[in-house]
Amino acid sequence: MVPDGQPVTSTAALVGLILYSLPLSALAGYVTASIARDNSMPAVWGLAVLQLVLGIIAETSAWSMAPVWYHLVFLALLMPATLFGGRVAAQRHASRVIARA
Repeated sequence: MVPDGQPVTSTAALVGLILYSLPLSALAGYVTASIARDNSMPAVWGLAVLQLVLGIIAETSAWSMAPVWYHLVFLALLMPATLFGGRVAAQRHASRVIARA
């Protein structure tokens, strides 16, 4: 466990944090697309942009707490993970609509 206010230097811990954030971002995109249903990708894109903006704010405020590579990788993966989850939900919804027709 890392004491509050201390930098995280463990590569394993940082990779773990990134791997933890990926399914959460994908789940956020999936839930957003599921709620929006038809033409859901604009809502998912909005969420992805919002996550990126808030992520930039959070990462810049904690810039000295982790290596630069962590911040850049974390931010670079936010939007793709969210969009992936949204696409999965949109495709599932589209296949259900086609199956009912």
